[in-house]
Amino acid sequence: MAKSISFQLQPDNPTRVVLGQTRVSIKWEFTLDAGETILSVYFKRQKPGDVVASTIASRSASSAFDMNRNFPDHSNYEARLNSELLILEVKKHQDYTYTLSITYQDSNGIQQRDYQVLVEVMGLCISALWFVRVGNSLVNKLVNRTRGNDCQVYKVGITLRSEGWISALSNQASIESKTMKSRLLSAISAVYSKNSGKQLYRLIVDNFRPGSVVATVVLLFGKSATDSLKPLQDEIINGTLASFTVDRYLDLNPSGTITPNISTTGTGNNDDCQFKTVRLTIVSEEWKSAYLNQASVEFRNMESRVLAAIWDTYTNNLEKQLYVVTVGTFR
Repeated sequence: MAKSISFQLQPDNPTRVVLGQTRVSIKWEFTLDAGETILSVYFKRQKPGDVVASTIASRSASSAFDMNRNFPDHSNYEARLNSELLILEVKKHQDYTYTLSITYQDSNGIQQRDYQVLVEVMGLCISALWFVRVGNSLVNKLVNRTRGNDCQVYKVGITLRSEGWISALSNQASIESKTMKSRLLSAISAVYSKNSGKQLYRLIVDNFRPGSVVATVVLLFGKSATDSLKPLQDEIINGTLASFTVDRYLDLNPSGTITPNISTTGTGNNDDCQFKTVRLTIVSEEWKSAYLNQASVEFRNMESRVLAAIWDTYTNNLEKQLYVVTVGTFR
């Protein structure tokens, strides 16, 4: 009897895949000693905690694999010689243990060996995440680029009584302006992360001006949202907003109404903007079909959490000049 089966190729253990990934290969290549004969090869799948593994496919000797039609997910797999299992699409945020079970015959009789690999699903992907650098003159363009006339657009003034005015705040390229902007965006994002039904799509700090420090902020909400500014007004009614001491009321529309009337399309460089599209995988989160619907509470909650986390990150990297972040889609 052979001491062990000789493998020329084995999958990584664990094998890590991404939700939505296609044609994932879990592949073994092996040989037996001379005089030993393969009787059968099985691919099996087992959830953590399950006692019995389910058969996905099997073959005898050197014949092709037969898929187990009684296995519920058989249409999402292919099995190939020598011993390769293909996951056609990673559809669920579910880790499985896959087993290659080899039965063979040698001079001492029938032998069986099982080889296992854990496949870990790496959660949720975000696509079309825009990192944008803008100047004041491009606020209208960003409003239009975001949602056009399907937006409710508000421009409000927030007076930050705890902050002293310095001339550097009038220069958007200054460290002082970027620091203040990041702190304020994080504070407002945190308010709306608890009020996802208000459909806050975009948040832009337009400028700062003296008196202590007055911030002009543009907020874009979904068309169907009602009382969109109420969470922010309720938050500041006691005179605080995160670490800021603020006036207890918003200055509504401090310098006129913004109308999203400038058409801009595409990505890349546009005037003073640098648009970057990236994908981010969130390992800790499980996929939900509601993430496909931008109006859903689940989408809004996830979007708010992601935006707040990214803003926090860039607060410590102000030289990168991050002005606006948007989440395009989840998949």
